Amino acid sequence: MTRSVSPCVERVIDGAGSSSPASAVTLRLECIPIPPSTNALYRNVQGRGRVKTQRYLTWQRAAGNAIAAQETHPIHGDVEVSIFVPRDNRRDIDNYCKATLDLLVMHKLIDDDRYITVLHVTKLDRANDKKHCTVVVRSAC
Repeated sequence: MTRSVSPCVERVIDGAGSSSPASAVTLRLECIPIPPSTNALYRNVQGRGRVKTQRYLTWQRAAGNAIAAQETHPIHGDVEVSIFVPRDNRRDIDNYCKATLDLLVMHKLIDDDRYITVLHVTKLDRANDKKHCTVVVRSAC
């Protein structure tokens, strides 16, 4: 039987009640603000090239604060990432990915997004919460 004992680590619980680490470590980030669309992350500035928009910088701070409020541990090597967002039919599903994956790297929760072997993005019907997403990172053992 597998049971989550913290927001970050799954453990295998045997019949005698003792536990050992599962082969896969799971990092579950709850209540991260929904990222801006990929189209709104950067803007062109004369003489400076592409720079982050104020909206993106504000989101990075808010999402970073949400991560800091949770018990997190980095997962090294190949990972599988699942992103769960509220249903918003105005936005393409792939526009949730770039900022979210860059956030994981920025906060050193994964080594680099090139180590992502599987990426799932799911729109959920969330009647009560249209402002937050959940990110689950698992080691790809």
